[in-house]
Amino acid sequence: MWTYSTAELGKVLAGERAQPSAEEFIAELPAFEWPS
Repeated sequence: MWTYSTAELGKVLAGERAQPSAEEFIAELPAFEWPS
């Protein structure tokens, strides 16, 4: 999650994407998979 969040923050700061709402951002987070 932190890797994805940081990468998306970089895109917003660089003007590559619009800042999503909290709900939009949570909806686009990748599914969490517990390690085996």
